[in-house]
Amino acid sequence: MAYDYLKLPAYAKITPEWIASLVDVLNAHKDELDKKVNKALDSDVVPVQDATYSVGSSSYRLKAIYALAVYAGDLVLGGRYAVTESDDGLVLVDLKTGKRYRLVLEPLE
Repeated sequence: MAYDYLKLPAYAKITPEWIASLVDVLNAHKDELDKKVNKALDSDVVPVQDATYSVGSSSYRLKAIYALAVYAGDLVLGGRYAVTESDDGLVLVDLKTGKRYRLVLEPLE
């Protein structure tokens, strides 16, 4: 796999010859790399372990997510508040203070 070639041993010397051979390896594996990077999805994305992986990070966030439906546990808003379900209904939790607020839902007529 092309990715294995990118792993250099500690204190490896990067020479023009190594760079040329790297370009050759990347070109040889172009189809494989194209499937892994910048690809439009044509299948489901399913992690190999439950509740283990994230999409993005606190430093590298996604700009927007477009979806028909979102199924989630807690909804964290800006890192300060979380909306969660409890026996009392929907609850807003202030993550800094730990205070909890029940969200009152009124039917629209």
